[in-house]
Amino acid sequence: MRTIRPLVAAVLALVVLSSSSAAQPLVGALAVDARQGDQWGWAVDYETSAAAGASALRECGAGCSVVLTFDRCGAYAADQDVDSTAVGWAESYDSAAGARQVALSECGSRGGSGCTVRVWGCNGPVVEEGLNLGRAARRQIQQGLRAEGFDPGGAAGLFGARTRAAIRGWQAARGARPTGYLDGAAAAALRSAAASGPVAAAVAPPASPAGTPAAGTRVGGAGSPTAGAGVSGSRRAGVAAPVVEAGADAGPRPGDIFQDCDVCPEMVVLPDGGLALGRYEVLVSEYRAFAAATGSGAVGHCVIGDSWQEPRFPQTDRHPVTCVNWNDAQAYVSWLSRTARATYRLPTEEEWERAAAGSVAGCVNRDVDAGTCPVGSSGANRVGLFDMVGNLSEWTENCWEGDCGLRVLRGGSWVNVDESLGPGVRSWYVADHRYGFNGFRVARTLD
Repeated sequence: MRTIRPLVAAVLALVVLSSSSAAQPLVGALAVDARQGDQWGWAVDYETSAAAGASALRECGAGCSVVLTFDRCGAYAADQDVDSTAVGWAESYDSAAGARQVALSECGSRGGSGCTVRVWGCNGPVVEEGLNLGRAARRQIQQGLRAEGFDPGGAAGLFGARTRAAIRGWQAARGARPTGYLDGAAAAALRSAAASGPVAAAVAPPASPAGTPAAGTRVGGAGSPTAGAGVSGSRRAGVAAPVVEAGADAGPRPGDIFQDCDVCPEMVVLPDGGLALGRYEVLVSEYRAFAAATGSGAVGHCVIGDSWQEPRFPQTDRHPVTCVNWNDAQAYVSWLSRTARATYRLPTEEEWERAAAGSVAGCVNRDVDAGTCPVGSSGANRVGLFDMVGNLSEWTENCWEGDCGLRVLRGGSWVNVDESLGPGVRSWYVADHRYGFNGFRVARTLD
């Protein structure tokens, strides 16, 4: 087990270089012919970037190359002149509308006088989150799956592995890509099946989220919408990020992912079944919910930034919150416990290390102005946790060698390189000091 002193980490922050990040499990791709703006191929909801790229290339044809892969939303714009080579594309924006806007802007900056969005959309998990399905709606969807002959393993309104498998089976039976995630048409079809079955529940359908297909967009009958008029191969449109919840009436089981409330972090049940850890480090959006609810939040000087709202580097709601000290983390888990009516806390050092076994570095060795990466940059480890090594050094419950004015952090952060990274790396900081490379994830004791 290696120990890294805080001074070393602070010095490293001034000399590190940028690095790349890994793709998420469901990805999309765009291929274009640089000689002809009206020739492109589009793919979403593939398990690997290679598969998505191959599909986009097949649709685009000869002379094309893959110019974009994305795990969230993407868009492509081109000039209306068929001979124009003015094009633009955008990826990884928090909404399809944002991607479209940037794609149009880039097309215009390259000389396009009549740029229009030719295709846009998002991968399945992003679409499902944009539906804003509450627990009652999810329960009705599970009832619909059961009525259609696909067993979700219960109807508790929590989506776990069995519900996802049931959705995939239902999609495949209808000729749709079996992603395990729902779009608006699929959710509506399943709720309709529940309403006409013996376990009908009176739940109003969810409102269409911003970023779903606009009027005139063709929507397939198998729960597979086509985003972008006239474009074969695009299947999804929506906003926000994946929320997957745990499974059956018997309660969460090892490997299940659950969420106790709409503003609660996603949790992964660890192999022993008695503890869950945050799937990701606590997000900016999640910490903002705490700050808004309590009228508080981390206040005070932060090294590499002014505050959690304004670190030195850019961030979105999908970045991990930083510039929070150990005391700030304690205030958050106390509020979360009250809000969720469950026992949340920081993990102990031993719990953290067991869960981190086998984790590899993701968002590391970055320039001081680049900062953190969106959560999920390193991919999941063997128990389904992301960014255990890199992105942010994570506060634990433990005192440093008996001195509780100092608290232990684990894993290493975006500023670190080589020997200062890994599941066995330990460091310490003063409990009430804030740094732009420290953050935390939460633990939840299970009954």
